[in-house]
Amino acid sequence: MSLFFVLLCAVCILFLLFPRASRACTSVVVGRNASSTGRVIVGHNEDDPGRLIVRHALVPSRRWDDGDVITAEERSARIPQPPRTLAFFWTQVRGERGLSNADGFYNERGVLVVSDSCLSSRLDDEPDLVAGG
Repeated sequence: MSLFFVLLCAVCILFLLFPRASRACTSVVVGRNASSTGRVIVGHNEDDPGRLIVRHALVPSRRWDDGDVITAEERSARIPQPPRTLAFFWTQVRGERGLSNADGFYNERGVLVVSDSCLSSRLDDEPDLVAGG
C-alpha cells in the first residue's frame, strides 16, 4: 500500500470522526454561452445556522415622490427612492435575532441579486449604530 493511500484514508477518517456544521453559502452563475440551453442559470443556497424563517413576497412596481426614502430594517440605512421602482420577487431569510441574513431579489427586467449571509455585517449591540446607522 502506498503512503499516499494511507494518508488519504487517515484524512477521510478524521473528517468522519469530527464532523463540522457547514457554513458554505454559495452562488453559481452559468452564462448563456456556457449553458446547453443558451440561457443564464443562477443557483444560490444559504447554509446559515440556527432556526430561520424564510419569507417570500411579490413587490409591485411603485411610484415615489421626491425625497421619499425607505428603511429596510430598524437602525439601518435610509435608502432614497427613484421616481419609479420595478416590481420584484423578494426572498428573505431572517434569523432568531430578527436580522436579515440573506436576501434575493429578481426584478421584472430579469436582474437577479442574491447575497451570501450578510449576518456579520451588522450587530444590534454596536453602540456606533445610531440614528439610522
